Amino acid sequence: MIIKQIKLNNIRSHTRTCINFSNGITVLSGRTGCGKSTIFMGLSYSLFGADTNLTNNSLLRRGSSKGFVQLNFNNNGHEYEVMRGMKRSGNRVITDPDRLWIKEDGVMIPIISRSNEVNEKILEILNYPSDVKPKELFEITSYAKQDEIRKLIDLTNSEREKYIDRVLQLSKYELTYEHMKQLINKLSNELSLLKGRSEGLERIEAEISEKEIELKNFDQDFKKTVKELKKSEQELIKVKENHERLKKQLNELELIKSNYDKKKGLLNGFAEELKKVRNELKSLKDPGKCILEELVSKEVELKTSLASLVNEVQRLSNEVEDFSKLKGKCPVCHQIVNESHANQFKQEANSKIKRLNLKKLEIENKLSNLKEQILLEQKKKELIQELKNKKQRINDLTEKINYLEKDVAEIKPKDFELVRKEFDKVNEFFIKINSDNSVLLEKKRNLELNIKRLNNELKSEKEEFKKVKESRAKALKLEVKVNLLNKLRNDIRGIRSSVRTKFLEDFRHEFQRKFEDIRKDDNYSVEINNNYEPLAYAGNEETSINALSGGEKTSVALAYRLALSEIAASVSSVDHNEVLLLDEPTTGFDRRDLSTLPQALRAIRTIPQIIIVSHEDELKEAADFKLDFKKQGNTTEINV
Repeated sequence: MIIKQIKLNNIRSHTRTCINFSNGITVLSGRTGCGKSTIFMGLSYSLFGADTNLTNNSLLRRGSSKGFVQLNFNNNGHEYEVMRGMKRSGNRVITDPDRLWIKEDGVMIPIISRSNEVNEKILEILNYPSDVKPKELFEITSYAKQDEIRKLIDLTNSEREKYIDRVLQLSKYELTYEHMKQLINKLSNELSLLKGRSEGLERIEAEISEKEIELKNFDQDFKKTVKELKKSEQELIKVKENHERLKKQLNELELIKSNYDKKKGLLNGFAEELKKVRNELKSLKDPGKCILEELVSKEVELKTSLASLVNEVQRLSNEVEDFSKLKGKCPVCHQIVNESHANQFKQEANSKIKRLNLKKLEIENKLSNLKEQILLEQKKKELIQELKNKKQRINDLTEKINYLEKDVAEIKPKDFELVRKEFDKVNEFFIKINSDNSVLLEKKRNLELNIKRLNNELKSEKEEFKKVKESRAKALKLEVKVNLLNKLRNDIRGIRSSVRTKFLEDFRHEFQRKFEDIRKDDNYSVEINNNYEPLAYAGNEETSINALSGGEKTSVALAYRLALSEIAASVSSVDHNEVLLLDEPTTGFDRRDLSTLPQALRAIRTIPQIIIVSHEDELKEAADFKLDFKKQGNTTEINV
């Protein structure tokens, strides 16, 4: 991949930046914080999107509503243009679907406006395998971050070995070895379970045989019971018909007998009552003629006379009282009322009142005597009515008795006891047959339940037998598989060692070749030991890397990093690396190291395009193209 152009529109401190790149060494220089590293951010983001851990919100320039990154590059004879836009939506910054595309040789590649599809297409164009992290592979093969060049040779042996094993994907063998252990343990546990399940196969087979014999016996008993039940039901039908006929006849006779007994009882009751009433009638004497009405009429006359006398006595008493109060002339005789006249009037009046009271007493005595006579006559009248009632009751009872005697004579139930005896006999037999039939039905139901139960048990045990049999077969196969995996796991360690040895040989060769390309010097040669530690030799004498001069050490570090990139690309089946991005590669360098780095960089001939971000002026000596970055306020400006 050769980078041709990058455009940043409203990305961090860049408002409208367009940079064209060519083959050779391009140095992006400027003071810290002026926007140089943003170029590499934009490049990574355009290739891998959110997989770079860069968010839309962190990239879009503050206060801007929209922005984009556009990257143009050549790869395998084709020119590609990648556009990734972003826009504000409320409080969020989201991908702009209107500025999301890939063009190949100027023609839009048909994709749905989704970042994931753009990412997948980029991996396809770069020929990146699907089982690696694209950002990580890109950083290993093409992008050296700050302090990484010298960092690789300054790491401890264990740190460096772990890092390079991961880069060269050798760790996957160890990981596979560990995963296979887990898999083998899991399969071994499964094998133990299968072996446990496969035990008791003979016992289950014996139980199935026993249940089949038991089921056969139940089937025979069931057929016999069904035959007996059919015969019993036929006999029951016959007995039931006779039983119903006799029951109906008996019910009819019972109604007749009940009616007869009822009327006979009424007849006896009426006869007894008639006898009683006649005896009561004989005990009663004839009271004679009743004169109650005459006496009542006479009583009314006497009461009327008594009332007149009472009124007259009251009137006279009132006159005497009124006369005593008079003064002057008498209102009756118009004579002057004197004492003599008054006494005479009172005497006459009192004499008259006395006679009237005597007469009143006489009438009251008569009324008292008359009242006793009336009471006697009332009793006589009641007795006469009672005699009359009893005679009427005798007539009524006689009439009812005559009617009932005639009705009872016509009813007379016939052959009731004979029918009763016949019914009792048939009923007893009917109960017995019905009971026997119920016993057979219950036996049939129980046999059906037992047959169903045994069939279910047999089905379940046969299924279990099948499963156990299958478990035994699976256990045999799984045991072979576990043994094979154990052998394969032991072999993987040997494979890892062989692969690591091959990688190490290739790494050594590439390291030596890169070092020779960078530094044409016969005084020193380089080597890598089995822990990936870089070594230097002056003749046959080993020299510490830290004892080398700045230029020599820088050459070793560059050669080591480039060799690692080449091997990593080869392992991942990625095309030969054509671009190298170095972000502040001089971190940790002293002035002597810095002075030797430009010569080392220009000595790299296997990589056609190198782009360097640095704030060190010394690196400009190595540049074919120089771009100076500076910041005016919050905006980056570039001088070519």
